[in-house]
Amino acid sequence: MAKVFAYGVQYSWANASITVQGEVLYGVTEIKFGQKQEIKHNWGAGSYAVGRGIGNIEATGSITLYAEELKKLIEIAPEGWLPNISPFDIPVTFFNESNQEMSFILRNAQFMNTDVDTKQGDTKVEVTLDLAISHIDFGQ
Repeated sequence: MAKVFAYGVQYSWANASITVQGEVLYGVTEIKFGQKQEIKHNWGAGSYAVGRGIGNIEATGSITLYAEELKKLIEIAPEGWLPNISPFDIPVTFFNESNQEMSFILRNAQFMNTDVDTKQGDTKVEVTLDLAISHIDFGQ
């Protein structure tokens, strides 16, 4: 049987581009985002659901970056407080070896916190910032 390298070099972190306020952030070590829709069973006579109700869609996310990137963001934030930055979009793009892109846009994002946690022995300072996101455009 032939061994197949079916996907070649795939989309990966090494080929990611994340932009905040029009500036590419190079010191990002993690980004998490997702959307979830509330879907609930509606019950009637008997033991089984008779239908399903569809509720709100909630988008969540966070970004982890080095203190150097945090410093840049604080400098542009009104009064140095990240939640004071007006809502903005965060394009997240991954490229593969053929330079094909897979993009997501985190819409109307705002930072919710500025928490720094570091300790003796750390060789870098990373900060996780929670994001309020209105919605996410997938595969743009």
